[in-house]
Amino acid sequence: MPIWGIVIIVILCIIFIPAAVKILREYERGVI
Repeated sequence: MPIWGIVIIVILCIIFIPAAVKILREYERGVI
């Protein structure tokens, strides 16, 4: 895998994980 592919995956993880955590917290708050 080229280095740029790894860089793009890391950036996507850095952007996506906090958003996913925020969505999960709001979802749990809405359910409970």
